[in-house]
Amino acid sequence: MFDIHENKSKKCILEDLPNELLIFIFGYLSAFDLYESLFHLNYRFNQICFQQKLHLDLSLRQCLTDYYCLNQHLFQLNTFSIELNRSVSTIHFDCFVNLRRLIVKDGSLRDFNENVFISLNKLEHLSYLKTYCVLIEHGDDVLPILKLKSLKSLTFHSFEPIPFANRIENEKLLPQLEYLCVDGCYVDDFFRMLEHFDSSSSLKRINVFLIYEQKYGELSSSSLFHFYFDSVVNIEFTFNYLSFDNFQSILRCFPNLKYLKFSNLTNQFDYLSSQKWNSLICSNLLQLIQLKFYIRIENEVERPTIDFLRSFYELNQQWLNGLIVMDFHSKIKPKSIEFYTSSQHLTDGKSSTEFYGKQRFIIGDSTKKDFQFNKTIKHLNLTLTDDFNFNDQYEIYPKIESIHIHSQFTNSQYSNSK
Repeated sequence: MFDIHENKSKKCILEDLPNELLIFIFGYLSAFDLYESLFHLNYRFNQICFQQKLHLDLSLRQCLTDYYCLNQHLFQLNTFSIELNRSVSTIHFDCFVNLRRLIVKDGSLRDFNENVFISLNKLEHLSYLKTYCVLIEHGDDVLPILKLKSLKSLTFHSFEPIPFANRIENEKLLPQLEYLCVDGCYVDDFFRMLEHFDSSSSLKRINVFLIYEQKYGELSSSSLFHFYFDSVVNIEFTFNYLSFDNFQSILRCFPNLKYLKFSNLTNQFDYLSSQKWNSLICSNLLQLIQLKFYIRIENEVERPTIDFLRSFYELNQQWLNGLIVMDFHSKIKPKSIEFYTSSQHLTDGKSSTEFYGKQRFIIGDSTKKDFQFNKTIKHLNLTLTDDFNFNDQYEIYPKIESIHIHSQFTNSQYSNSK
């Protein structure tokens, strides 16, 4: 006869769980905890340990790094991801035959080249590589990475503008690369590097912060922008003070572009010309589906008219997703205009707003209640004056992280509840 009380008192031990649950639970353990606690416990647990896709974090305590170095033979086959923040000469990276993902942060790229990147060519499955806050001193330091044939996603992030070698021997770079992100690079260096990509490359998406120095004048489009990337369909640009003519020359290199997003600080009004944008898209970007932008013009500008905004929207609305917003700041010196699509993401775009002297104009399809521009704001600036009214400025900013308040001499009183 079945005894309910006896069944309740029975305890479940780890070995009683099915393999599926054990694999799920072990997935939350680090390689160190997994092997120190469970390896060699029994045959079944050994088999489950070797089924885990391990992530080795070599940026943690030195004792853990030493442990991985001494026991790397245990992790070679089932290590799929490695993260490190210093060059580790005692680890043979070419032994991790199933490595898919490598993150390198801090330090100098030249040091990593000597002990890490020089052996990565032997890894046929490495598809993701990211360098974060790594000092890149010379263009030649980047070459070992650019020659990796298996990479599909590559991200460069450095404290200084990332240099690329002026001359690379006749060799096509990164033949399988699909995504390229470069956070900080001079325009001419970036496009000289792109010249070495095969015209039939797999590159589909580019995200780059382009650095342009005004003192060098206009870029020579004939020398830099004479090739085409038919495979690229998605681009995100961030840049400052690049002329609209040069920007047009850059975009012409990507005739099959479908998604364009950019953020720009400038003093040129050409970026606000509906006719120029319409002409550029209709002549050179025939495949374009979506356009997103954030443009800030800092100049002694005059108050814009709503007709100007309406003209831009009506002429280019087929590529715009949502509303067009324009904020005119009349009391801040110098006067400025912020011109952006409401669907523009926060990244490198509009992240703060100032209430003082701001006039907002909104144009778009009234059926699309897309007011995402408030939902991305993280920093709020308030300047209190006699003519400032909280009731007029009532809006919802759900992601606010900081508020900066500047109070001028005023006769008005505001309660803390406001």
